[in-house]
Amino acid sequence: RLEYFWKVAYESKLYALDTEGTSLDYRDNVIISLNFSFAPKEAYVITFYTGENSEFENKSTLNSHFVKQLWDFLHDGSRRVFFHNMKFDLRMLHEWFLRLLGYGIEIDKVHCYETMGMVGLLDENMSQRLKIVVPMHTDLRYSRDEVDDVKGGKIKKMPKKKLVNYAGIDADGTRRIGIKFAKEMHDKGLWYGPYVGKDYSDMEVGKTLFKMELFGAPIDRTKMAEIRHLVEGKLTGFERTMWKEARQKFNVRSTDQLRDIMYNVMQYPETEIKTKGGKNSTDKNVMALLMQEYTDDPFLIALDYFRKYDSIYKTFVKGLQERLGPDGRLHPDFGFTRTVSGRIVCYNPNLANIPRAKEFEEGIFLTIREMFAARPGWRIVMADASQIEYKCAAILSKDHKMIDDIFLHRQDFHDMIARSAYPNYEKAEAFVKRSMQYTMTSELEERIASAKIKLKDWRVDAKKFNFASIFGAEVETLARQLGVSVERVDEIIDGVEARYPNFWNWIRNVGKEALKTGEIINRFQRHRRLPPTPDERVTAEQERKFMNFGPQSLAAYTERGALVRIARGCEKENMQGYPFNIVYDAIIAECPEEETQDMKIIMAEEMLRPVPELDDRVFGIEMGEGDNWHSAEVNAKKLFTMDDFEKIFV
Repeated sequence: RLEYFWKVAYESKLYALDTEGTSLDYRDNVIISLNFSFAPKEAYVITFYTGENSEFENKSTLNSHFVKQLWDFLHDGSRRVFFHNMKFDLRMLHEWFLRLLGYGIEIDKVHCYETMGMVGLLDENMSQRLKIVVPMHTDLRYSRDEVDDVKGGKIKKMPKKKLVNYAGIDADGTRRIGIKFAKEMHDKGLWYGPYVGKDYSDMEVGKTLFKMELFGAPIDRTKMAEIRHLVEGKLTGFERTMWKEARQKFNVRSTDQLRDIMYNVMQYPETEIKTKGGKNSTDKNVMALLMQEYTDDPFLIALDYFRKYDSIYKTFVKGLQERLGPDGRLHPDFGFTRTVSGRIVCYNPNLANIPRAKEFEEGIFLTIREMFAARPGWRIVMADASQIEYKCAAILSKDHKMIDDIFLHRQDFHDMIARSAYPNYEKAEAFVKRSMQYTMTSELEERIASAKIKLKDWRVDAKKFNFASIFGAEVETLARQLGVSVERVDEIIDGVEARYPNFWNWIRNVGKEALKTGEIINRFQRHRRLPPTPDERVTAEQERKFMNFGPQSLAAYTERGALVRIARGCEKENMQGYPFNIVYDAIIAECPEEETQDMKIIMAEEMLRPVPELDDRVFGIEMGEGDNWHSAEVNAKKLFTMDDFEKIFV
């Protein structure tokens, strides 16, 4: 049978490959079968278990010659291979080859295509699940019991005949939709071309993220243990405070026990907020109401701190520790096919939501990003294209004054809006600047301190306003978020519109214009399509989605293109260092000390190069280096051009 399989395989130039395994986690997954399709209505399923006891990795099949032959076939660049969820299958195969051969996947030698990404580009509103896509675009059908049998890891108990049929449809279906979608993408200009440069394509992004996942994020276990010790101590202390106030021990994490203590023992007043079952709630909204009324209550204060520390503990201490690989590094999953904007996301674990330094109590700071520390003799380099979404919005609006203020006068976007929204902002700025020339007195110091506080508060409000506005928030929503009246929000809008009329006109109308056609296309030819609806609430939501799509997708493509080029630059120079994380518009890398300058040059050149699709604008960055992620951010310097880089870092 294998001889015939190889005969057909070597005659093919275009095939699909799929894996079936016991888990969705590469760390404990065991591959049950490899599934190939070389022609429509044909599939070959190579299983790695025998008998009813599901003895995995049948030694008669997994001899070293066969596994090596598979590795060579996959890495034959003359053949194109379709995957559905490419990185998942390749990560599983990488670990499999590592264990059986001693070396893994070399992604640049695999001529691969991602059909899941094709679905997202051709119809971003469609489910990307293979079980849905294949029946919609082919005559293949899954039976209900086959689909049910693979859920929750049950596939390892599936009878072999049923497994082979199910896995064969996966492979055949992947090949068929791959060919169909590839032709559609080519016809619509979504492959490499004048509108979609190679740096931005899903194929290049997928390969770069695969390498980043294997490289992994560095973790300082000593710092992790230090933070864990601190947090565990705080949890114990606040737990004991609550036990003391309630005069009994109870499980603080148990909702039922906490509810009983709060309402029957401590006898806090009931609120209108209830659970779905009609019981008294103990959620954060209830806590906010109770703490407004009982501001100095030791039980409520302890519960509030306990929950804050517990969230950090479960997600960023214990959670990250449990995800460490055998090499002591975190190897997350980076996704790029499921976001309508093309933005790169991270999960298992999510390295995009690692919090900045935060003061939990007076004098008690937790800096989780300090745990992401370079190994001895290495450094962390960080470059952040801050405010890029707002800058993209300015370009789209064609507001020349705003564009000049950002790119010519290098003004901070939030400061620009604060100056427009608050008439006294510029006066306060001028006062602080002018006061530096005078002899300092205690009275003047107080006035300067007061002015700086006002400037900070106004800027924070402007930042909230900007974020909500770019997402199309209604006036009432803006008022709630800023804690002001609707009339005051109208005054802020009037101030912004007076200074930047074209920008606010774009904010007001871009979504409405897109609703007329039901589609908006960004400058990298990525589409956002939403069907017409008579429901006014849905229409309002669609308008907000259309408005946000332009800036968000342009920022996403700009940064993912930079990431691909940075990774390529590291490889071209044969560097040991490599990017290990991308957080929205920030790219973070680790490299040996002797490569630090080269890494900074590569990152600066790629992130400060003009973007042709965005009127050849250069987006400034903040760049820094340090022993860990946090220190690299603290040491960051603003760079607007490579001339700035040479003045600061050369």
